[in-house]
Amino acid sequence: ETRRSAAQVGGWSPEACARMGISVAVTYSSRDDAYHIYTEDQAADLIAELQGADLVVGYNHRFGHDRYDCRTAADCGLRIVQVDEREVEGHHVSSTVIRRLLDAGDTAEAERLLGHPVQVTPRPAQKP
Repeated sequence: ETRRSAAQVGGWSPEACARMGISVAVTYSSRDDAYHIYTEDQAADLIAELQGADLVVGYNHRFGHDRYDCRTAADCGLRIVQVDEREVEGHHVSSTVIRRLLDAGDTAEAERLLGHPVQVTPRPAQKP
């Protein structure tokens, strides 16, 4: 959560985003099964946690232009947790499926496939 909105700092550029400030940031660590809460004066601790975090990816994730697989990325020192493919009642569940359901307004089906409620945050308006 930021202290100031994009409208208050002049947009979404990296320079503007740096002026937003941190009201509160929350992370979840699967390593210690705990949530960690940070305020702006703890930003260095937040950055340290994020830099040491594992990367969680889907079962078919590939990296970059050359589409490196997760094994190649792990060989480069990245700590990667790869999530298994998921099916619910014969329906394939993926981020693409969930996005399409939400874009179509079918929140109930997205929640059924995910197994938990969905909270949708509106996207910022795009500049023409």
